[in-house]
Parts: sequence; structure tokens; C-alpha cells
Amino acid sequence: MPTPTPTLTSVSDLVLTKTHQNSENDKNGGDDHLFMVGDKVTYTLTATNAKTAGPVVSPNAIIVSDIIPIGEKNLQAFGSGWSFTISSTTSPAVITATFVGPFPVKAGESLPPITITAILTEDAVPSITDTATVDTPRNIGTYSTATDTVFVEEQQNPQHHDRDNGNDIHNNNGNTNNNNGNTNTNNSNSNSNNIHRRTNSHRNWLPGLPLTGSDPTPPKTAASHYEAS
Repeated sequence: MPTPTPTLTSVSDLVLTKTHQNSENDKNGGDDHLFMVGDKVTYTLTATNAKTAGPVVSPNAIIVSDIIPIGEKNLQAFGSGWSFTISSTTSPAVITATFVGPFPVKAGESLPPITITAILTEDAVPSITDTATVDTPRNIGTYSTATDTVFVEEQQNPQHHDRDNGNDIHNNNGNTNNNNGNTNTNNSNSNSNNIHRRTNSHRNWLPGLPLTGSDPTPPKTAASHYEAS
């Protein structure tokens, strides 16, 4: 009786990588991955079947799970050839991506990338680390877990602070000028009152009745008027 030929089985070895696009706020040319609260962060996850592995065939599902800790909101995920479920758009949350084909996934083949975007919140300060895994039945899984860390700082706006200080200075100067203007107006009012009083005094000495010895000495202008008449 002939010896039966052993049946070969598919043993895959999926490798996962996860990276993020550098923020525009990076101070060291992208080396420190510096983000600010409120910035958008974009992650890229890529699953690859190792070159020495067997193919992944249908109906074996390939599933990528990404655990998002507290510190991100407005979570979205997309990628060609994947279906997605998101437990919550505000972390903590779990994003699950299921590969829908085509199969088989041969040795050395990379699946279409998965893109995850989010907005960083204050809970992400000073850093936030996401952990993702990829799996399929009979997967060796030597490098099936990937992590990525984003460093985050509080949002700062020194220009806004400077503008506020400038407004305060201008406003104070304006108030000082207004006060000076009020002082000048008050002085003008005082001068007007003095002129008004002098005018009334002059009018009170107009001729009408003869002077008596008990009358006070009239102003020089009034006396000149009487002498002229």
C-alpha cells in the first residue's frame, strides 16, 4: 500500500507596521513627532505576509485591531479592500478592519494600507501610544503587533497674547488721551465761566441811576463810560 502524501497546510506569518505623518509643528525636522492639542494626526497601518510564509486563503479572515487610548476624537478609518467598525469616534475606542479580498495573499505580499485620522485632545498630553495587531487563523504572528507614539504639547498662541497686550496698551493710551481731553474741556468750561462772570459784572455797571457816596467804585471801563457822557 503506497504511503500517503502529507497534506500541506497554509501557515501565514503576518507582519504589521504602524506609523504617523509628522506634524507641521515638529521642531527638529520631524525627529520629535511634536504635535499640539487640536492638531490632526494621521496613522498608516500596513500588513504584510512574510516572504517565508504560506499564503492566506479564503475563507480565512485577516483582521487588524487598533486600540486607541483616551486622547483622540473625530476618529475615522478607511482603506481599499477593508471593511471597518469603530466602537466610538472619541477614544478610548477600538477600530477593527477586516480584509475583504482579493485572496489568496501570497508570501511577501502587502495588503492595501489602512489610514486612521483623529484630532488630538488635552488628554493626549504629553504623549499617546496606539497599539495595533493583525491576525488570521494559523498565523505565526512573530511581528503581528505594532505601536506608535505621538508626543503632544498644550496649545499655545504667543502672538495672540502679544496682540492682547498691544490692545491693552493702546486702550490705556486712549483712556489717558480721553482724560486729557476731558481736562482740557473742563479748563475751557472754567474759562468760559470766568468770561461769563466778567461780562455780567460789566453789564451790572451800565448807567441807569445816579451814583451815591455809598456805591462801590465802578470799574474803570464803566467810569470811562460816564466821563465820556
